[in-house]
Amino acid sequence: MTRRSRSRRADAERQARLAKAARDAARKEHEQAIEKALADYFEARVRAETIRTAARTKADAALADGERAAAESMTAVRLAIRTLRDLCGSNAEVAELCGVSAGDIRELLLEARADVNGSSQGDDSARDEPPP
Repeated sequence: MTRRSRSRRADAERQARLAKAARDAARKEHEQAIEKALADYFEARVRAETIRTAARTKADAALADGERAAAESMTAVRLAIRTLRDLCGSNAEVAELCGVSAGDIRELLLEARADVNGSSQGDDSARDEPPP
């Protein structure tokens, strides 16, 4: 090989190394960008789940407070349904007057019985019609 051809070969190899180094640098930059995006994703996902968990805890507490606050009113609702049932004589008529289903009336009457008796036995007022 002549000196000139060796020089051309060395120049070509130098150019190849430079091109490969640029490609390797771009790949490294790309991989670092992927790693950063993945870290952002995992961090944000954990943060979102933490926020959701805290919100669920607050919502559950608020709902429990609401249920406790509504308990007295629901007792009054059941008492009124019981009184209406006694006055009207049928669950269907009470349901029609109240704008709810007869099934809802039956459920409220069963709950009313539990309010009064502490159990759901021994009272026929939740039946659809009065006994014959």
